[in-house]
Amino acid sequence: MSLFSVKYRPLAKEAFRCVFLKMTLRPCESGLDQKIKMKVVSTVFDRSPQAGQFVNRHFEILSWIFVILSFASLILVAQGAYNFYLYGTCDPAHPDQCLVTGVLGQPICPNSFEGIDVGPANASVTIIEFGCFTCPYTKASEDAVRDILSRYNNSVRYVFKTFPIPTHDNSMAAAEASICANNQGKYWEYREALFNNQSRVVSEGKPFLLTLAVDTGLNIAQFSSCLSSNATMQQVELMQEQGYQSNVHGTPTFFVNHRYVANATDLETIVQQELAK
Repeated sequence: MSLFSVKYRPLAKEAFRCVFLKMTLRPCESGLDQKIKMKVVSTVFDRSPQAGQFVNRHFEILSWIFVILSFASLILVAQGAYNFYLYGTCDPAHPDQCLVTGVLGQPICPNSFEGIDVGPANASVTIIEFGCFTCPYTKASEDAVRDILSRYNNSVRYVFKTFPIPTHDNSMAAAEASICANNQGKYWEYREALFNNQSRVVSEGKPFLLTLAVDTGLNIAQFSSCLSSNATMQQVELMQEQGYQSNVHGTPTFFVNHRYVANATDLETIVQQELAK
């Protein structure tokens, strides 16, 4: 905190130099370590003489422990900030445990079923997923989604809302391409190809999306025209906007009968609970 205070900034510089010297196994030249030791020991001693004696004897070890913990905390904070920038949550594997996500608010199920819709419209259970084709966590959840759709195909309605994340390269293009494929009745085949080749979709973009169109048996002229003209961008942006309005922070985000589900591993349990109702 001394870095942000003009009064204590010289003390911060002295402290950083002292830490550097200690890390290179050299003594602190200014005696700052001894000043801090005296202050800490005297404060602890006033509360408990035994504790004060313990701190005095093991001050060097305790100091290193606090230094290591401080650096570990900084690394974890930086990692969380990076994940939040890239994935929309500081803990992509467990988004409900991210403190920032908690502060921003829990996602709320949208009222619209705009998206790729499969299953009976009058099903007793409806699953809505906000997903990004270039997100590794959306890809990792795909097996769980496919398994539920195959096992409960007559009881579950599934709606996929594409939610391209701006920090993911070619996420918007992949989302548009999936709708172009859907216009030709080849959505699921193309979706599988997108996830199976995710790294190349991210790195190569539209040229590779055209390659996948050929591989999945699409009319390439029609697909190319659809993708190059951004004919499906409005649909994608509509679903993306619904995600923002629903307080979606990262992908994948699931809702089962309006219940927010943070992790794909919990999907089947929640589906069974809803079917039992």
